[in-house]
Amino acid sequence: MDKKKYSTVTQSPPETRNLGALLNAFMAFAGITKETYSVITEELTKCVYRHTTISSDSLKKYNNDIFPSSYARNTIRLMFKEICDESVQQQWMDSFSEIEKQKVENDTIKKNANKKTDSKNATEPQELDITEKERPKLEKYKKIINPKAVLFTFILMSALYFISLIPNKNEKILSEKPSISTLKKVIKNQSDTSVQKPITDAKPATVLSEGLLLDVYSFGDKYKSLPDKPEGLQVARLPFNKGGVFSFVDHIVNKNIANSTADRDVGLHYQGYIDLKGNGEFIFQLNYQSGEHFIQQFPKKCQLTLKVNNERIFDKKTYVGQGQSYSMQNTADFSEGLNSFSFWFACPNLRSISPQQDYNAFKDTSVTLYIKQPDDKEITKITANKFSYDSDK
Repeated sequence: MDKKKYSTVTQSPPETRNLGALLNAFMAFAGITKETYSVITEELTKCVYRHTTISSDSLKKYNNDIFPSSYARNTIRLMFKEICDESVQQQWMDSFSEIEKQKVENDTIKKNANKKTDSKNATEPQELDITEKERPKLEKYKKIINPKAVLFTFILMSALYFISLIPNKNEKILSEKPSISTLKKVIKNQSDTSVQKPITDAKPATVLSEGLLLDVYSFGDKYKSLPDKPEGLQVARLPFNKGGVFSFVDHIVNKNIANSTADRDVGLHYQGYIDLKGNGEFIFQLNYQSGEHFIQQFPKKCQLTLKVNNERIFDKKTYVGQGQSYSMQNTADFSEGLNSFSFWFACPNLRSISPQQDYNAFKDTSVTLYIKQPDDKEITKITANKFSYDSDK
């Protein structure tokens, strides 16, 4: 990007909860005009997934009521990252996140208030709206009502009611204490007349984070053949943001996890969402590479299971420990947007006398995922910004 179009921002953001004020201050510090803003965002987002160019007209409308789309918000964060000095970069990102969080809270409060108003209007009786032109027609029917006729109708209905109370000789009279079987039939035939409590507490909108969640499982020596889905004892949950490259040491981030998974069969479950572009046939490719171990590990295999939108794309057991490599492709039809993503990567304990040798072998054991979307010209490696996950999960 041409750095002549802006100046590096070294100032801290203003204390504001208004998005328009925050962006105006940023542009003033960076020397960006509303006319050049769209040009800069277009250069920044070129060939970048889940980002979009922001026009000058859209920029003028941004405030706490009119808020950017998720892709536009990603573009704003990218602009802070590229244009701000490292000393203030995180401050600008945090200020924007606070405004974003406040927007979600305000929308939730407003939504709950609208629900209560709609519920109140639904229960209140509505007055009949009668025009002066229609009133004479109504008066004509009022004259038909005669007090004597009302009294006669009341006496007749009372007589019919008392006649209905006289028992029929042919009718079987129930005893004062009904039998158990009769009670069971009555209870069985009763309809549920309980009043259900209305749900008025709406959940706040979900804000997704870039990347995936990584759940770490330990098996011990339970399985001769590793399971094809997450099982065992979950020992950790970690954020993962390395795109479509998965290593079998992604979970070794501290001593506690290392000790919990040492000398055991281990499974890594990467889960979240993948953002697919276009509708139709998608091509997926999986490249597997095993590390090398100085002890023969030929009988041992890793389990690889990939699911997108709960549809199984790959389900394969591959040898581990002797530098083996393997590549496979598959196709499936999906719709554009966020689709659930699940990748299960499980490997057996290599069990040698050198823990360092085990680690080195697993460090070089990896899977790389590629994708070709309906409108893509070629198959490419999946990048980090294609993945997202619910951080509150």
